[in-house]
Amino acid sequence: MGHRILIGPIGQLVIPGDTGLTLLEGGGLLIEEGRILWSGAWKDRPAGHTPVEAFPDACILPGFVDPHTHVVYGGDRFREFLMRQQGKTYAEILEAGGGIHWTVQHTRKAAEEQLYRTARTRLKEMLAAGTTTLEIKTGYGLTLEDEGKMLRVISRLQREGPQRVVSTFLGAHVVPKDVPRTAYMETLFRMMEHFRGQATFVDVFVDRGAFNVEEADQLLRHARNLGYALKVHMDELSHTGMAVHAAEHRVVSADHLDHTPPEDLVHLARADIVAVLLPTVTLFLQGERLPDVNSMRRLGIRMALATDMNPGSSPYYSQQTVMREAVRLLGMTPEEALLGVTWHAARALNMHHQVGTLRPGFFADFLVLDRPHWGYIFYEPDRNPVREVWIHGERQWIRPA
Repeated sequence: MGHRILIGPIGQLVIPGDTGLTLLEGGGLLIEEGRILWSGAWKDRPAGHTPVEAFPDACILPGFVDPHTHVVYGGDRFREFLMRQQGKTYAEILEAGGGIHWTVQHTRKAAEEQLYRTARTRLKEMLAAGTTTLEIKTGYGLTLEDEGKMLRVISRLQREGPQRVVSTFLGAHVVPKDVPRTAYMETLFRMMEHFRGQATFVDVFVDRGAFNVEEADQLLRHARNLGYALKVHMDELSHTGMAVHAAEHRVVSADHLDHTPPEDLVHLARADIVAVLLPTVTLFLQGERLPDVNSMRRLGIRMALATDMNPGSSPYYSQQTVMREAVRLLGMTPEEALLGVTWHAARALNMHHQVGTLRPGFFADFLVLDRPHWGYIFYEPDRNPVREVWIHGERQWIRPA
């Protein structure tokens, strides 16, 4: 028997799952070696254990999972923010050499230690807002040397914790300005081979100004053969028709989906692909197109939510903000939004057997709110109710007094 920690009574314990949210008024947790050994009603707690902590007036829920971020990058894009206020669109800025290309330039210039320090600072901000697991993509290097630099930073963040970090190779973000498309496709094939074992996922940005469907098919097929799990950015700026191909490749998640029509969503539903929605991108870019949440709901598509934390289109750190905007902008219910940053977000990273809920066998990653009900996240929309963050059964953050 390992070291055990009994926590309770808990005012409200939130346990997400396939059937929605289970709410236990007066709950408890028993933790052993960083994992949940038991969760349930306090009156049914296992005998022979003395409570270590009690939270009778608090709500405990799983730590947030952020399945789509770009937190490793150099520079910022504040200048572009001002340009958009003058009427320039994101696509116009990208085509003029700004956008991703601007961040690529500054990420290439940045020393590896500098990239690590700035990313570490961002992760601390995200931890204080409740994020305990996140995915981090490359995609701002676009050369073997610079993508490798980003992966080394991500690997260091993985090793040092406290958050759980999943790595994604996104060399297929855009084609570098100074490289012919065919030559860069060959470079991508070589990079995927070189980085095998250093990243869990391969992602491809399929859209206007990025990669087309035929190119994506080649890249995803090669990545699958190398043993990577797959993701796609798709239909953010335009309708691409990528959905049927995403289904054929059995990608784990399809992200953005602002221009994906109902007839395309059918393919995602049949393949049980998680839809990762990014409402703060729409908010920050003042966009008008929104993902078709009603059709996704009708088709039974799991909807995850993510910050898309990046310097150009979504410099947001908090999944709480994402949840609130998912309700306000996308028409999701608060329960759907909370599932979107826990249970469904974990599935978008193939981690739904480890994180995203507080059932036995799962990691003891949870948040202690200073409010009696999880709904206060929405009721008090400009306040962070997180009082403590626990990861692997240990406190990792406490709100300063």
